[in-house]
Amino acid sequence: MAAKKTSAKKTSAKKASTAGRRTSAKTLSKAATAATKARDKLTEYWRKRDFSRTKEPAGSASDESSKSRLRFVIQKHAASHLHFDFRLELDGVMKSWAVPKGPSYDPAVKRLAMQVEDHPIAYNKFEGTIPAGEYGGGTVMLWDRGTYGAPGLSGSAGVQALRDGYRKGRLDIVMHGERMKGGWSLVRMHGRGDSSKPQWLLIKRHDGTEDPGRDVVAEERTSVHSGRTMEEIANGRSRVWHSNRGQGSGSRRGQGSGVGGQATAMKKTSAKAGKKTTAKKKTAAKKGGSTSARKRAGKGASATALAEAPVHRGRPKAKKAAKHLAALVPMKASIGTEIPSGEGWTFEPKYDGIRVIAYATADAATVVTRNGNDKSEQFPEVIAALMTLARKARRSLVLDGEIVALQGGEVARFQDLQSRMHTTNSAFIETSTIAAPAALVAFDLLMDGDEVLMREPWTVRRERLEQRLRNRTSASLLLGESVPNDGEEMLRKAEKLGWEGVIAKRMDDPYHPGERSRGWLKLKIEHRQEFVIGGWTEPRKTREHIGALLLGHYDEDGNFVYVGHTGGGFTREGLKDMYRRLAPLERQSSPFVTTPKTNEKAHWVTPKVVVEVKFGEWTAEDKLRQPIFLGVRDDKPAREVIREPESVQEGAARRRGSGTGRQAFAMAKKRAPAKRATSAKRATAKSGGAKSTGAKRTGTKRGTTFTEVTVYANAPLVAKLADLERESGRGTVTLGRGASLDVSSLDKVYFPKDGITKGTLFRYYATVAPLILPTVKDRALVLKRTPEGIEGETFFQQKAPDEAPEGVRVENVPESDGDTKRRLVGGDLTTLLYCVQLGCVSTDPWHSRVQSPENPDYTYLDLDPQPKAGFQRVLDVARWVKEELDELGLHAALKTSGSRGLHVCVPLPTSATWDTAVTLAQIIAANVAQKHPKDATITRAVNDRSPKSVYVDYLQNIRGKSIAGAYCVRAKPGATVSTPLEWKELTDDLDIREFTVETAPARFNKVGDLWNPALKRRNSAAALRGLGRGK
Repeated sequence: MAAKKTSAKKTSAKKASTAGRRTSAKTLSKAATAATKARDKLTEYWRKRDFSRTKEPAGSASDESSKSRLRFVIQKHAASHLHFDFRLELDGVMKSWAVPKGPSYDPAVKRLAMQVEDHPIAYNKFEGTIPAGEYGGGTVMLWDRGTYGAPGLSGSAGVQALRDGYRKGRLDIVMHGERMKGGWSLVRMHGRGDSSKPQWLLIKRHDGTEDPGRDVVAEERTSVHSGRTMEEIANGRSRVWHSNRGQGSGSRRGQGSGVGGQATAMKKTSAKAGKKTTAKKKTAAKKGGSTSARKRAGKGASATALAEAPVHRGRPKAKKAAKHLAALVPMKASIGTEIPSGEGWTFEPKYDGIRVIAYATADAATVVTRNGNDKSEQFPEVIAALMTLARKARRSLVLDGEIVALQGGEVARFQDLQSRMHTTNSAFIETSTIAAPAALVAFDLLMDGDEVLMREPWTVRRERLEQRLRNRTSASLLLGESVPNDGEEMLRKAEKLGWEGVIAKRMDDPYHPGERSRGWLKLKIEHRQEFVIGGWTEPRKTREHIGALLLGHYDEDGNFVYVGHTGGGFTREGLKDMYRRLAPLERQSSPFVTTPKTNEKAHWVTPKVVVEVKFGEWTAEDKLRQPIFLGVRDDKPAREVIREPESVQEGAARRRGSGTGRQAFAMAKKRAPAKRATSAKRATAKSGGAKSTGAKRTGTKRGTTFTEVTVYANAPLVAKLADLERESGRGTVTLGRGASLDVSSLDKVYFPKDGITKGTLFRYYATVAPLILPTVKDRALVLKRTPEGIEGETFFQQKAPDEAPEGVRVENVPESDGDTKRRLVGGDLTTLLYCVQLGCVSTDPWHSRVQSPENPDYTYLDLDPQPKAGFQRVLDVARWVKEELDELGLHAALKTSGSRGLHVCVPLPTSATWDTAVTLAQIIAANVAQKHPKDATITRAVNDRSPKSVYVDYLQNIRGKSIAGAYCVRAKPGATVSTPLEWKELTDDLDIREFTVETAPARFNKVGDLWNPALKRRNSAAALRGLGRGK
């Protein structure tokens, strides 16, 4: 019996052992399957990294998985742009998202989270610096860590809930971290972004741990692991993840192409004073699918060697060429003063931006300036566009181009890049991508996948570039314009649009990296170039930090030559930033070959900081006239700054032998708006000293009566204002007939993005006063004051100041309630300039004169486009208004609003009333709106208007109301001017943005006074009698 029991036990044990082995094998099989799946998930992670270059953990998939609670980690990552990497452990890997703005404890705030490749669990311990040029190169901080789980569940049920939530696109979690606590949700957005990188939202749940007033990102700036800041981590050499152990480290690098499967970011070395900064080596992955580390290209080869590399099937292959990319420097243009004649040349805009070489692959991109500075962090939208281009092209690319600012989809001025060019503030950069977007204008293709194109002629490179950009997918990547064989056309366009210049290129010329070739010629439109700062002067009175910059350039013998000083073009923040740059460079002796005399104490500096300056002209003493600071240029070495030759207009004028009288001055105005003073003096002298202070009738031109006006009658006053702005920014000007006016803050910047000062406004109004004064004569003025510039506080002032200077016209004007009010009344130069002194950008007159306040002289229609209405719609509505006027037998004057719309002004009969003014405007507006209801509206409530319509506003015709005066500057970016037009100018190519404080005077001098004569032709009372009877 005992034997039987023993036998039964053995049998049972044997069965149990067999079952156990089967269960163990099954468990091991599941584990092996899970590990295999985890390894598959890490393929992308391994493919993007070369572990012979970076010691980021390669990881071994699920062997480090938690035995109990799942872990999370958040890493602050300063790569091409600052962001937070949000990682959750799930199924043996770290599911990962890039959160640009970091988490928020406010449930109302939804933070974008872009899903990226899975990371190994070993990455949870990573803190340090990924080398520049490697994927994700930059500093990484362990910002938070802890465990997490599914709400209300634990164990396998909790893990399954997390899997289901991740699969369905809503992942609800509870976090137990040092900084991240409580309930959060990750919600996947559908139909958004690249399918390979789904976009999610990270949202704080309402569970009692929310805290809307807390900014956890701003509060917590140190590592939970080491207690260090990002800067301390970046400077901690022992933490830089380089490897010097050779190539046998088991890299899991996957397939790359061309320039590499990662960014070819440039690592920069320190430069000694006066030496050009050079870029260190860049590497590129060779094509192939091996998982072993690829050997990297060595140093020592030049860009010229790349262009002349051995040819394979007609072109160098990337395998031999990639190692030369480290020394790739943009080709440079020589200065030209004549438009090349004959065929074989193409002409392109001289873009107003930052010259870069762009390296792009599907996974990463970088943009490097001609001085070797990496600007990828500052322009993330450009980087994203480059990666998208390379991904769609299925190859790596190297492009030459210019990063420019955009306004309304159009290329804007260099000043609009200033705020982004040097900043590393990630929040500001992210905001700027929306508020002040940038784009790369590509004008050359240097490598196309495996092919090096630099030995090819421009025509071949251009054709390939057009192929690559034909189906571009981003407004942040543009194809540069090029017009073959017609330099005159491009030059006219450049002058019209206010470009810096034109680049002429030989169509048969190869690309000469780093060389200044005569195959490329820069034809300058205006006086503008780089100079080097050699010192600064002490500020005066209320000005802070810096009075003026002392500027110079290098001559052919290497001497540093003084050319003048500038204090204009700065904001208060700009002065502070400039002082911060210059103070560390201060020295005891002058760097100039001849030490200049200064009005205030000078502080000398080692000449390293390069700035861009526009100016009126070179004087006979080789000094700058009226220089204005535009911005700092860190993309050009100081030693390369020389005096550039004359502009193309100067060369043309010299060859034509022109330069006398008003025509020469008008041409000079187009070229360099700031030089009104001296040019006007010359014009007056050469024409016999004639002093015209008014207008004269000249008859009819193409059926349109206009008046010729000597716009530049106040040249001595303009010169005096310019001198005061240069010297101290304040003083007294004499205005004739014994009148004088104290002026101040002439160097205060009123238009920050354009560098336009209060002094510029003074000079503009003094210049065009003969046109403006008749429009405001005997009319009360409404003062819209912006004493701190257009971005400062704006307020209206109806009553004249109590202490108006002598010579300013102040009268007691009857009000509608029977009372009187002291008001400024226009019509003389002293009052006009006093308005500017008060901070008025424009002068806005009443419709009626003070002698007859109840009788308006005209009525207005203000064509105001709503937010989504384009200017083409404004043109259509203006044409329909003209049709209504013609049917009614009425004539009217037309002008730009100086903003986004147009103004139509209908002269009224003598003794017309305010009721007449409103009724006439209402009838015209209602007729247009009734006939074209989808395009025009007279609905007063803004929310009830179609956003694509044009509001035909007839309600500006009430006693005491005003509208922007003709010829007046508007407080808008660009310093646009309300410019009178002829009706025939309502063409589809009309661009009202081209009429600015700098360009408008030349137009006025050319076309004469279109406004005042038109308003003197009153419509008859008979024409108005039948208005309400229909047609």
